[in-house]
Amino acid sequence: MKHLKILAILFALLVMGCMESNYECPPKVNTTVYFTLKDKANNEIFSDVVDHVELFIYDRYGFPAGRSMISGRELNMFAGKHLWLEPGTYTIIAEANIGNTYSRLFINEEKPYFEREYNYLLNAVAVNGVVENSDPLYYAPKTRNMPLTITIPERGNADVIAEFRHAHVKLDITVEGYDHIPSRAVVDPLKIELTDITSRYCFGMGAHGDKVSYVQYAPNTDPQDKIFRTSFNIPVFDKNTTTQIRIINNIGQLIIDPISLIDILDDRIDIEELVHLPIRIIITEENGFIKAVITVDLPQWNEEDVKPVV
Repeated sequence: MKHLKILAILFALLVMGCMESNYECPPKVNTTVYFTLKDKANNEIFSDVVDHVELFIYDRYGFPAGRSMISGRELNMFAGKHLWLEPGTYTIIAEANIGNTYSRLFINEEKPYFEREYNYLLNAVAVNGVVENSDPLYYAPKTRNMPLTITIPERGNADVIAEFRHAHVKLDITVEGYDHIPSRAVVDPLKIELTDITSRYCFGMGAHGDKVSYVQYAPNTDPQDKIFRTSFNIPVFDKNTTTQIRIINNIGQLIIDPISLIDILDDRIDIEELVHLPIRIIITEENGFIKAVITVDLPQWNEEDVKPVV
C-alpha cells in the first residue's frame, strides 16, 4: 500500500507539472550553449586543450543573469551547457582554464561586466613573490569586441555556438651555445625574464592593468651542445608591445642586450593569428666578445636573422 501511495504522488506531480507542491521539479531547459575551438586547419581541438570552463550570462544591461563552472568531467560528456533562461536577450562570455595556478577572477556583481575596473581576470598571479608564468587561457567569443548574444523566445528553445580562441601565446625560448662562465659557480641554469607583460584581461578580452615581469630559470637540457630551454604562456599582444627578453647568467649579468619581441616579429608574422612563438638564440664568442643570432622557428619567419647589438 505504501508503494502505491508513492506512485500516486509521482503521477500527480507529473500531471500538475510539479506546480503548487513542495516537491522539487527536474530543471527546465530552454537554452543550449555549444563550445568549440578550431586550429588553423579547422580541426576541433577543444577537448584536447580545455580543462574547465567558466560560463557567464549577462542581461541586456550587462548585469549577471547566470554563471556556471563546467568541469572537465562534464565537458567530456558534453562540450557545452544546457540552461534555462527567462525570455529576453543575453550576452554570453566563456573563459577556460582559469585558476589552475597563475590566474584569478575578480567580479563585482553590482557593476556591469564591461566596467573593467571591477570585473577582470588577473593573469599574473605571483607565486612566492614572483610571477613565473600565466595559465594556458582560452576565451569565447572568438572575435574580440563583438559580443556573443542570444535571444530566448517566449516559447521554444534557443541554441548558440560559443567558439573559443587562444587568450595566450605559447613562447618557447631556447638558448644554444652559451658556455662562458664568469665565475666558478655553475652555469646552469640561465635566468629568463620577460618584461612589460600586461597583468589583466577585461571581460571583452582587452589587456590592461599594471605591467609585470615573468621570470623563469632555463635548465641546461643538453650539456654537450649547451642548450637551455624554458616556456612561457603570455597574454596576446599587438604591435605596440614593449616586452623584451632578458637573458641573465648565474651571477646576474646580461649575456646579450635585451631582445625586443616586436622587433623580432616585425611584419613577417600576423600577430593576431599568433598562438605559438618558438624563439631560438644562438650564442657564439669571437675575439672575447659574445654574439647572438635570433631565429623564430616558424615557416612565416623566413628572412635574414635579427642580430641584436651586443
